[in-house]
Amino acid sequence: SPRRDRFVRLYAADFDQASTFSLDDIEHDSGTRWSNYERGVAWALQEAGYQLPGMDIVLSSDVPIGSGLSSSAAIEVATAFAFQQAGNLSLDGVQRALLCQKAENEFVGMRCGIMDQYIISLGKRDHALLIDCRSLDYQLVPIPAGCALVVCDTNKRRGLVDSEYNTRRQECEEGARLLGVPALRDISVDAFRAREAELPPTIRMHCRHVVTENQRVL
Repeated sequence: SPRRDRFVRLYAADFDQASTFSLDDIEHDSGTRWSNYERGVAWALQEAGYQLPGMDIVLSSDVPIGSGLSSSAAIEVATAFAFQQAGNLSLDGVQRALLCQKAENEFVGMRCGIMDQYIISLGKRDHALLIDCRSLDYQLVPIPAGCALVVCDTNKRRGLVDSEYNTRRQECEEGARLLGVPALRDISVDAFRAREAELPPTIRMHCRHVVTENQRVL
């Protein structure tokens, strides 16, 4: 619910934890790290020129934390949508996704791509979402009748901020530089295989995954 002052009060029901911040002074909170995603969204929206109302926000989620199912992006997009509704903001699905990505990149400090925020902001039931991360074009692709998606929880917790994600991204960018292409999407599988011996072993392994995975998705 909106407030008449400039404060945002957060309560995470699943943790039984609260966190409060002022829209006039948004800082990281090391005590309640989960709140930095909501803080980052408020920061990104205001950086884009949107006037935000104070808010009372209660959060609860059935997305398992750290399972690789985009729980952080889900919280970001839900927070942006809440501000959008409470403040009557003119914000489309693409803008919402990009601002949530900015929050995670520049406020939280995780150099994630646009995939998670795009599917949460723009997805449609019974459809996959094909995303071009360069042009930001997207296409909803119906999932064929009779197909079932099975999600297995291995109980291996995954936190992107604490993981090697940023390092892997740097290695892939270095691989593209060594191959002389703007990004790994710009080299075919055959061309990569002809030149992969030029790359250091670790970079070669990660770049091979990206190049073959792009082909698999298409």
